[in-house]
Amino acid sequence: LACGPTGFEEIRYDHVTGIMKMRRQCLLALLLAALTSPLAAEEYPGKVIYLVFEGNSIIASNAGLGRFDELKLSAQERVIDYVVADRAAVVVTNQRYLGYGAFPSAWQGLRVIAGEKVKRLEAEGATALVVTSDRVLTFSGRNGSWAQTRSPLSK
Repeated sequence: LACGPTGFEEIRYDHVTGIMKMRRQCLLALLLAALTSPLAAEEYPGKVIYLVFEGNSIIASNAGLGRFDELKLSAQERVIDYVVADRAAVVVTNQRYLGYGAFPSAWQGLRVIAGEKVKRLEAEGATALVVTSDRVLTFSGRNGSWAQTRSPLSK
């Protein structure tokens, strides 16, 4: 999508103010291109997140972006459970809760509280839920963040 024959005619740089200026038609075309790009799409159709367990490593694949992200577990860390949905995955170890989402494609972790036990683990679409003896945690595969609150099941 171009704003002119070479794509640059409509953008002007004001050397006095240091501001780039572009014609309204060009700005609208650029915004339209950004909003309709695959990276700006709210969701990819179908499943894009996959996990591979290899020794003390977990490899997450985001097939939608064509990337792989490896996470090395610490020497005493062991996988207890995991769940994978279309755009979010959560791995529970004896030390951490690890989330991996479609955006951004990166591992995000939270520490396990001493004595904390997982009561429920599920994922659907771009979200995951972990209910423990102490907390309720949610992971968003859309922004790669964890949210938590004290569990009504806590002692």
